[in-house]
Parts: sequence; structure tokens; C-alpha cells
Amino acid sequence: MTGVFFLYFTACVANAPDTCEGQRLALDVADAVGCQHMAQPQLARWIAGHPSYRITAWRCGSPPRGSGTRI
Repeated sequence: MTGVFFLYFTACVANAPDTCEGQRLALDVADAVGCQHMAQPQLARWIAGHPSYRITAWRCGSPPRGSGTRI
């Protein structure tokens, strides 16, 4: 990988919008801008494999540096 950035997103069950879970995908990008460029196709691929879910929010970020570190 050229860089370690994650695409963090919230996915909610389409027929139960209050039932949501946090997800993350590791992306092979150099920086946050690269993550933003890759986000839409990666989210589309994820949703194609999980058709009963809807993406309600997403963001790019680097992984935590240690346990308990907030991003």
C-alpha cells in the first residue's frame, strides 16, 4: 500500500433506518485527497454487496495511532 487511509462510513438498514453500524474500508491511497477520490466507487461497490443497507455518512481518515486514540 502506498498509504494507509480508511474510508469510515455509517450504514443503516434501509427498512429500519434507526438500525445503523459503523464500517471501514482500507484504501490503497497516498493521502486524504486520494481517499476522497476513491470513496464514491468504493461505497458503490460495498452497497452492491449489501443491498439492504443505505450509506448515511462517510469520511476519510488515517488509522488510530494507538488504542484509545480518537480520529
